[in-house]
Amino acid sequence: MSFQPGYIGSKAGAGVFHRVIGEMPPHSVYLEAFLGGGAIFHHKKPAQSSILIDRDPEVIAKVGATCLGVIARCGDALEIVPTLALPADAVAYFDPPYPLSTRKGRSYYKFEMTDADHERLLAMVLKLPYRVLISSYPNKLYIDALREWRCCRFAAMTHGGKREEMLWCNFPEPVELHDWRFAGRTYRERQSLTKLRKRWVRKYRAMPAWKQNFLLAALTSTSGKGGALGRSVAPGMALRDPRAEKGAARSTEPLCLCGCGAVVPVGRTMATAACRKRKQRARERHALLEKALSADPATTPARDNVTPSQISLL
Repeated sequence: MSFQPGYIGSKAGAGVFHRVIGEMPPHSVYLEAFLGGGAIFHHKKPAQSSILIDRDPEVIAKVGATCLGVIARCGDALEIVPTLALPADAVAYFDPPYPLSTRKGRSYYKFEMTDADHERLLAMVLKLPYRVLISSYPNKLYIDALREWRCCRFAAMTHGGKREEMLWCNFPEPVELHDWRFAGRTYRERQSLTKLRKRWVRKYRAMPAWKQNFLLAALTSTSGKGGALGRSVAPGMALRDPRAEKGAARSTEPLCLCGCGAVVPVGRTMATAACRKRKQRARERHALLEKALSADPATTPARDNVTPSQISLL
């Protein structure tokens, strides 16, 4: 089953599914209780297991017949979800038919929800022991019930014009995402992060193999304070001098591991006087390199988030 861009209430609009998926932390189990057009499910990176619920038999028949690792159930999410025993790292997304008051009382769906149904839904999600995201237009019922949850607001284009979407989450802003392709809150931020990734991947691939391996080892190390950047250089330890790549004589003295090119006296830590001022910037560059590389499928898996404010460091 492919998602349906024209489906009423679909999240396939420009920037909409990007923002929803961009708020999802890593998860092994994914639950979508009001599947509809399936834009979120079909755009996001698959979880190990996915549970999809919808009251429309046609929707369930299509998705259940074509997707592996998916449990598709036809029925009322208000009845099915409380019976599910999901792990704590599960993520559930609820995109119910929005309250009629937000649509001027107009009915669009085959299966609508009354205000009483929305109250039942809200009471249910407040008790769920895993990570939950729920969408709606601004309305008093949801704002009051979910006032303790984190809320994201963003604009979305609809058949009736631009509307403000609200996305409530019962967990803090994630620093690690399930799908790094959708990092960034706005189109401009996503474009900046994409350029950042491409620039650093290009630099990485242009390096000689020994330097690539050194960087990967430094980025994945967990020993010592600050990982590889907090370790001392053993006496007599020497790295290949990058100047040798250009035909210059290779240095026999240990080089600072932060990449600044400074020589490290035997027995001293790598943060010597020659590079002390550059130490913090080197740490930040290494961290940004790791995030840029981790977003590329050809390199290592992602770990931490890259915030837009860090882009200026490059």
